[in-house]
Amino acid sequence: MNSVGSIANVWFDGADAFAAGTFFSNLTLDVDGALRMQNAIGYLGSVGIGQGRFNVSGNISIYFKDLSVYNKYINDNSFNLAFSVEDTAGNAYIFSMGNVKLESATVTAGGSDQDIMIDATYRGSMDANTLTMLQIDRFAAA
Repeated sequence: MNSVGSIANVWFDGADAFAAGTFFSNLTLDVDGALRMQNAIGYLGSVGIGQGRFNVSGNISIYFKDLSVYNKYINDNSFNLAFSVEDTAGNAYIFSMGNVKLESATVTAGGSDQDIMIDATYRGSMDANTLTMLQIDRFAAA
């Protein structure tokens, strides 16, 4: 999959981002379950896998069109973020986060004749409506 032909859509704060004129130049998703090996005397390798806290985070770079995204950071407002990917065979995944907050945000303008961007990091938290932090839906090709 790639970031041109495989990204079917992005939803930002409940709206179709592309239709609303919100465009991303970067969108990452980092998932960490804080898994760890459980070693024991007399065993080669681990005897189990310990689970830790589940963390969802990432980076986004959004073309600056107004203050709405930056104000989410300033006002510490949460939003939802989702995106779908599809392979050439038609198999698709939708990654949804219902409670996301920006941890950092910087408005950058590199110079003359360059675009103004909002570069931010985000972190997902438990969504009270779905009781999930990250939901992944898989759709097989028809």
